[in-house]
Amino acid sequence: MARLIIPEDFSSQLTLLNNIVAQNTALGANSPLTAFLTEQEIDLDADLTAGTTAQTHETNRALLSKQSENYRQLRDNNFETPWRNLTGSAQFLKSFYKGNTKQLGN
Repeated sequence: MARLIIPEDFSSQLTLLNNIVAQNTALGANSPLTAFLTEQEIDLDADLTAGTTAQTHETNRALLSKQSENYRQLRDNNFETPWRNLTGSAQFLKSFYKGNTKQLGN
């Protein structure tokens, strides 16, 4: 029995689709896939069109993912100073209201 390796990532799936289409086109009417594709109602041209659209979305996804990571790092860098001031203020209030926990909570 043949070992079928079906790729999980998008770029490998698109490469597999392009290889299938190229081999099917090269063999023409002698392709063993012709009967299977007809029986399963698979249209390789529609799949190629969908793959092109999906490639555009994948490119956008990668770009937006990289941008979101950069913005997260900028946020973390910009948040350091206010956080340090907040914790310093809290420590000051703890010493200022020492022994009066109710007023510290207010």
